Amino acid sequence: MKTGAFFGWMLVALGSSSHTRAGATSTLTVNVSTFRSTRGALVCRLFAGPEGFPAKATYRAQARVPIPGTTATCAFPQLASGTYAVAVFHDENANGKLDTNFLGIPSEGVGVSNNKRPLIGPPSWSDAKFRLHGNATLQLRLHY
Repeated sequence: MKTGAFFGWMLVALGSSSHTRAGATSTLTVNVSTFRSTRGALVCRLFAGPEGFPAKATYRAQARVPIPGTTATCAFPQLASGTYAVAVFHDENANGKLDTNFLGIPSEGVGVSNNKRPLIGPPSWSDAKFRLHGNATLQLRLHY
């Protein structure tokens, strides 16, 4: 009988251990550099799927931070493991949106995870996606 109770407690302990692990979250830190000025703010958007990436308002989370110098940092806490992509822009005039010229080309600095530089049109989800397992830091560069 004591052996049965011991194994029962072991199952409870293992069950609660795996439950804690499954509920674990990570923080994604995004360091952005190559600002041409400290005016405005850095806007970071986290996408959990290709829908609307990189410009539509279908992002999972957004962070807006001041630019203290040549670099700025956004953080996305409490993320589950999974596939994500990040799009960032320098909102120089602080109007809350990415400004473009009459052709639709950004007139403010832009960047995406994996530092994929836009050639013709914005980078695709498949170019920018990455797998998050535990805390991670991305180093992104802006392109003007």
